[in-house]
Amino acid sequence: MDPRLPRLVDELQDPWQLPFGLVDLSPELPQPSYAVVADDGTIYRPNGLPSAAEREAEAAGRVTGRRFGWAVAARVQGRDHLLATSAFAEQPAREWLAEQEGSRCCWLLRAEKLADGVELRPQRGPEPVVPRRPLAGPVDLLCDLGMVLCRFDRAAFGRNFRSVFGHELPEGADQQIAPLRLQFEAGELGEDDFAGALLPLLRLAKPDREALERVWGSIFEPKRSTLHRIRQLAARPEVELVVVSNTDPWALRACRERFGLEDLLYGAVASFQDGLRPKGEDASLWLRAREAATARRGAAAPTAIAVDDVRTYLHQALQSGAATAAVHYRSYPQMDFELRRLGL
Repeated sequence: MDPRLPRLVDELQDPWQLPFGLVDLSPELPQPSYAVVADDGTIYRPNGLPSAAEREAEAAGRVTGRRFGWAVAARVQGRDHLLATSAFAEQPAREWLAEQEGSRCCWLLRAEKLADGVELRPQRGPEPVVPRRPLAGPVDLLCDLGMVLCRFDRAAFGRNFRSVFGHELPEGADQQIAPLRLQFEAGELGEDDFAGALLPLLRLAKPDREALERVWGSIFEPKRSTLHRIRQLAARPEVELVVVSNTDPWALRACRERFGLEDLLYGAVASFQDGLRPKGEDASLWLRAREAATARRGAAAPTAIAVDDVRTYLHQALQSGAATAAVHYRSYPQMDFELRRLGL
């Protein structure tokens, strides 16, 4: 990869808005790893990156396997820009771009490495390039927790329960836990009441409560790329981050303490808190989060962006006026692309 690529990406994508662009798949790592993300959420990843053995084979004139790379080619104000995920795609794409007509337009190109050269196929374009709109002042970023900042796997509760307590969940316990969890998330059961109901259901005693709480929170796993990007945004003086989540006290505490997310979860707005109902019932979580951001800043922001993996929750945020824009989270690269389109 061209070592200048991060700078070239910034030079093109910071001032201009394209219908597709390059996103670093792992921004938390020192070396960037780019893929192309399109405005419909599609991620075009390079594949067949060569191993040491494959590089030796190529040096001897042999090509092993199929290798694909992607390139974003753009022409803006008479200047050509070429961003390629793979080095072998760069020169063929640059030569192809030089032959195209038009100004302020862009193309998405697929390059396949063959034994006798590179085959280039336009996938999209020409499509318009427009100036990126600047943000109109401060921004409230209202971000979901589960499946955005942290993925969770409810089936892991049973596996981890067995590892800690040495026996399987009692038969039918999963079905009985589900309504208790919803009551816990909605604040209808306090921590003591929830523990009092859960311990006998799982054939545990009061001294097992601390271990049970750890197992309850063990279903979460931080999404490192998303967390890195959200931390970058939260550090900006014009951005006020509030995490908004359907969750319970044990789960929230696990994410804060076990995964070191206290900096992001400070002042989080959660469904179990007084006067709030879960997302899906009403917009109270979103409205409280917007109020919290305004109180921290001391003034209302003209822009509030809601990020959630559930589309209907985003509709609530927009219809209630708690958010002025929304990002439906499907993956980190897609989220990053859409936030940049909104000015972040």
